[in-house]
Amino acid sequence: MNGSNTGAFSYAPYGSFGNAPRFFSDLRGPRYQDWDTALEKNWKFKQSMRAQFRLETFNSFNHPSFYTPAGGYVGCDPNASTSCQSNIGQITNSFPPESSNGQEKFYW
Repeated sequence: MNGSNTGAFSYAPYGSFGNAPRFFSDLRGPRYQDWDTALEKNWKFKQSMRAQFRLETFNSFNHPSFYTPAGGYVGCDPNASTSCQSNIGQITNSFPPESSNGQEKFYW
């Protein structure tokens, strides 16, 4: 959301009410997409022995998934100071990228 107009949201002047609702029920973040996969192979040796190999991947297709935009005004009060910074409406973090792990087990 770079380039969005963060100046559209501001504190109301002292002694007046703002025109925004208390909660923005239609404000949503980007879609979260995550595909986890697993591959497993078992080998039997005797009646009570077996070996297992397992490979698991998380976020298998490495699709970027972002957190929701910042919703609170985390700057100073612009009525008291003119040098306020706000990150409202900006996405500043994402979920972790693809990861995988492998396991080998032997049961007896």
